[in-house]
Parts: sequence; C-alpha cells; structure tokens
Amino acid sequence: ETLHFTFYTDRPALHLEVYTEGDFSKYATLDKTRIEQGGDVTLRIKMPRTPDKYGPNRLYVGAREIGELGEGFGIVGNIRAVVTIRVPYPGRYAEGSLEIKDVKKGNMSSYKLDVFNRGSENLNLDTSIEIRDSRGKKVDVIDAGKNALSVKDSITLYGWINSTNYAPGRYDASAIIKYDLGSSKAETEFRIGELSVGIANYTDEIERNKINRFEISAESFWNDPIENLHAEGFILGHDIAFTTPSTSIDGFGKTTLVGYFDTTNMTEDKLKIKL
Repeated sequence: ETLHFTFYTDRPALHLEVYTEGDFSKYATLDKTRIEQGGDVTLRIKMPRTPDKYGPNRLYVGAREIGELGEGFGIVGNIRAVVTIRVPYPGRYAEGSLEIKDVKKGNMSSYKLDVFNRGSENLNLDTSIEIRDSRGKKVDVIDAGKNALSVKDSITLYGWINSTNYAPGRYDASAIIKYDLGSSKAETEFRIGELSVGIANYTDEIERNKINRFEISAESFWNDPIENLHAEGFILGHDIAFTTPSTSIDGFGKTTLVGYFDTTNMTEDKLKIKL
C-alpha cells in the first residue's frame, strides 16, 4: 500500500524530521526522513501475512521541527497524520454505532444504526434497540430488522421512535446486534423534552453585612433554545428581592444566572429564599 502526505510550515528555513510510529511502523518505510520548509512524503506499507493484532491498528506519520542547539528552553512543532488499518477478526464479528436525536415530547425521533462486519466471514444480522429510562427500567424494544452483511461491508439502518408514551427526561438506548454464534452492542443516550427549566443548584452560603453574589444553575428540558430566561429571588421574612439579567439557554443546555442582594442588618444564621 502506498500513501502520500504533504506537510506545510508557517515560516521559512524550518527543518523537519519525518518519522513513523505506532502499529505497523516496522512494516512501513518513507521515501525521505527530512524535508525543508514542508514538502511531500510517500509512505509504503508492506502488509504482513499474519498481523500483530486484530481490529483497528493506528500508524502515525509525523513531521517534527529539528530544534536549534543552544541554551535555555525552546518550543518545537510536531504534527502527526494517522493511518487506520483494520484487520478483520477471525470468524464472525460485528461492531455498531448508534445515534438517536433529542426530541420534543410527543414528536417522532429518528435513529441511525451503523453495523460493520469486522470479521472474516459473512453475517446474518438480527438487530433491535432497547430503551431504558434514567432508573434503568426497560420502556421499549424496537425491531430494527434482519439483514445479511458481507465481509468488509457495512450497513446503515434508519427508523423512527414514537415518544408519545415516554415521559420527559433522559433515556439510554442499546442496539443489540445478533449474528451467527455471537452478538455485540452499541449504546447512546437521548432526551425527550418539555418546555420547562429546572434549578440544578444554587448558592447556599452567604456573608453578613455586604452585597452578596447569588448564583443559580439552570437546566433546560426543551430541545430548542429558550430566550429571555431570568430568575427572581425573594428573601422570606424580609422585604428583599432580586432579579437576574435575562439570557438565553440552548436546547437541553445549562447556564448560570447571577443576582445580588444586601445582607446588611440581617441577624439570622439561616435564611429561606424562594426562587
């Protein structure tokens, strides 16, 4: 296998040493080991009959600045390109990657399941997706279908998830990929939202006789941005209130709201605040 790389520099008179390291480096050769002010490099890999390890192997092709001799400290540049060489596992073996989109409650969410044949034999697949709530309770099982997958091949499966019967919150999803004499799993998480914002945390210690900074950590349960978000605080038992400046919060995002109030002449050790 022959691959070509080009390295660039941002200043003249820069001497670079070119090298390889990582998996398969003992089977790799370069057409040059030094370039001036960047340049082209050709990498040749002679594949072994028997690999050192199965699965993804990563070979790095790098170029690093040759530092000047002298006193003191210096900084040198070093950049590496990566070559991934996948060696099929003996027999039957599959890997998967699962994506599920966040969605508003009551809407349809979509999933995307990629399945890769990483083995040396053809596969007959039977796939499904299990969904569990934040407490680990199984709430749904979705049949993703049966498919055949040839050696070195992959398949992408698409489908829909009806969130009508799901409560708002975070969910864990596991794609169960079954094949002859084996199985594998791909996992992800997604959220179902409602138009609400929760208080995740807030300042719980303040000082006497000064203007105190009061922080409120807010978390969105809606998958669209929410504008003009602010908080109001009321110190119970005192004629004191504050309002934070307005801000926006991203879908399922977090933000910190900041307000201020004066504790001058307060004698209590504990205060109650309504947010």
